[in-house]
Amino acid sequence: MSEEYDKSILTIDLIIDVVCRKYRTSTYRWNVYPQDLMTICKKRKYAYPRFMVMYIAKHFDIDNPKNTARYFNKDRTATNRAECQMKFQIMKYPVDKEIFIESIKEIKLILATKQLQNEQNHTTEYNTCLH
Repeated sequence: MSEEYDKSILTIDLIIDVVCRKYRTSTYRWNVYPQDLMTICKKRKYAYPRFMVMYIAKHFDIDNPKNTARYFNKDRTATNRAECQMKFQIMKYPVDKEIFIESIKEIKLILATKQLQNEQNHTTEYNTCLH
């Protein structure tokens, strides 16, 4: 990803929240919540959102892929499998492509908003110090 952002703002938990919300409001209407992605269940309803989170985490380069896999109690190859699976899903299923695009947009919006807030806080602190 070419854009600059504060890596401390973006966490796997943030990505999980966004992706779960997108799956709940998509045409799938899957009732997927963050705790569901931590299970070992291989049902599509839980596996695909988990794959999506791993793929987005790799897209944003927020952590070592091995650590991302460990977060979900998976082995180190899980992020590569997730990436292959999501590339296929995005090409084959428009809903998954829409969820991916909307998740990326929302994450970028959250990042931009939080960075702007941080900049405003620093400016306020600086102005306070001057007086």
